[in-house]
Amino acid sequence: MKTWTWKHSGFHGLTTLRVRVPDGSKAGDVVEVSAAVARRLNWEVCGTDGCRCGEAVAGQDQDMDAGGVRDIWIIILPENGGATVRGNYPQTA
Repeated sequence: MKTWTWKHSGFHGLTTLRVRVPDGSKAGDVVEVSAAVARRLNWEVCGTDGCRCGEAVAGQDQDMDAGGVRDIWIIILPENGGATVRGNYPQTA
């Protein structure tokens, strides 16, 4: 495992994000993260109570395995080492 670091420039400003990913991961890879890590990353980009910006970096998906369909959390890795990624804030109602 290694640490992946990038900057997120979003609705609430510039935030440095870090996550542990498998060795051999590269920019553009889709990586599964735990629900706790997904909550932490999403809270780091928008942790304001009552905010409706809708901004997030981790999304929920489904994976088919031998036990059937299971819900998973994923992120798409941006460039490592401090690259800045522009946020997406859809302004939910």
